[in-house]
Amino acid sequence: MTRLKRNGVQFLNADDVVAKRVGGHGSHDELSGVKGFTPTDRSKAVLVNDRIADHEALGVLKHELVHKNLPTLLKEDRFKALTQAVSKS
Repeated sequence: MTRLKRNGVQFLNADDVVAKRVGGHGSHDELSGVKGFTPTDRSKAVLVNDRIADHEALGVLKHELVHKNLPTLLKEDRFKALTQAVSKS
């Protein structure tokens, strides 16, 4: 856990996400169905502890780490091109 936290993974329960407005989520309605998210600044991957079953944890973690690190992996110009192509479809 410590290593994950050092590398930008944050573990919060839904009440803390809402109270701190993490990622702009200011209500439980806005957080409905969310198990993890990456804020637009990609500074961290947030996992919502009390929304993730044990068997889902690794999958949710991998999913959010892709969101957090994809611009770096693809290089910024390729990431922007991919984002534009997806938004046009």
